[in-house]
Amino acid sequence: MKKQIYIVLSVILFILLSFLIHATLEIGMISFLTKDFQKYGLGLSWADWFAVHYVGTIILLVLAIIAGYFIGQRWWNYIYIQKKYRSKWTKWSGRNRGFTLVELLVVIAIIGIIATVVLVALGSAKDKARDVKRKATLAQVGQFLSGSSCYMPNAGVGDYDIADLFPEIKIKYPQVSNFISSAPQDPKTGTDTKTNYRYIVNDSGRCAIYANLEMESEQVTLTAISAPTPGGGQGIFQTPSAGWNGSTKYYQVSSN
Repeated sequence: MKKQIYIVLSVILFILLSFLIHATLEIGMISFLTKDFQKYGLGLSWADWFAVHYVGTIILLVLAIIAGYFIGQRWWNYIYIQKKYRSKWTKWSGRNRGFTLVELLVVIAIIGIIATVVLVALGSAKDKARDVKRKATLAQVGQFLSGSSCYMPNAGVGDYDIADLFPEIKIKYPQVSNFISSAPQDPKTGTDTKTNYRYIVNDSGRCAIYANLEMESEQVTLTAISAPTPGGGQGIFQTPSAGWNGSTKYYQVSSN
């Protein structure tokens, strides 16, 4: 039983190490992408980069489990079978290296604390990356829905989720399917039936497309409005209460 516990702890150690490596690389990459996506995006879209993130996470996790298992076996053999464990002053100087069970627990605790700190930084970086993606997506969709004139839904004026409009848009403009196979979704809370990208159009023929951001620290640029406003311009406004992504900040694209 002691050996099984040791191997499990070894796997946990390597999973934590892989998380630190992945998080450090991801924070750096997100920093570059949010600074200048056109320059550092390598020709990929935001959706592609999110896919790279998920694939990279799985690959590193699998490698960490494999490495933790086999290295744990090796350490166990050195320390508890061959009895080649060295004192704390000399154990790193020889060829036979490893951790005792107690040392392994201590190392896991230390790395766990570091991982917690990195996790906070990574969470903030991901929030910022998703907000940048929202702005880019709304800018692209906004060019289509409010280009020379605002799109008027079959149901008339109102406030719509993009998912409700996409089927009729594809019927009216079949060429759209050549570029977009499905309605764009909010990267955090969007689904096929509720994208959380919304379109509002009034009886004056003005419109706006908007989304709730995650970063509460975003600076308000549309100080004259506190709700999505057709003709209110492009930028960030603040509402009295938080939206579906947990902040009071929204980004909208609209012609003046």
